[in-house]
Amino acid sequence: MVNTYYLISKDIGKKFYRYKGDAIRVSSQIPYTIDEVIIGVKGKIGQERKITTFRDSKGQIIERAFDYFNKPYRNMVYTRQDSIIGQENFVTTTTIKEYTLPKRILSAYKDLKENFQKLGPLVLWTPQKIETNHLCENINNGERILSRVSVSNIEHPTKHNY
Repeated sequence: MVNTYYLISKDIGKKFYRYKGDAIRVSSQIPYTIDEVIIGVKGKIGQERKITTFRDSKGQIIERAFDYFNKPYRNMVYTRQDSIIGQENFVTTTTIKEYTLPKRILSAYKDLKENFQKLGPLVLWTPQKIETNHLCENINNGERILSRVSVSNIEHPTKHNY
């Protein structure tokens, strides 16, 4: 298989306050650092793929924004919660919500968001998928169990994976 992509730029661990990029965010949580990778398609100038990852002060992903040439914007918002069950099980729950926004309505989205502050950041975004991962680790014996629940096609849910 021939590699058709090449790395254009890679900016890892940049402080958010220095970020001058244009990735669209839907999460209200303020990131601490960002990682941004831009990939090109060989032989096709201007057909780039940009992936921007926003992280909190602990390095955990808050949101990942995908801006691919000729495809809708796609954002994945991450929430994480740690808990203890009983005296021996430590559980980390991560929920990933995926949303899309057609590029043709970007200006309408920005206008709505700017002119109507009471509207939430997800106005006009379409929910696509929700995935919840539970990683349970027994602190006595180190046994780990991963449980994953995934719901796709959120507007008309027809498929649930466990």
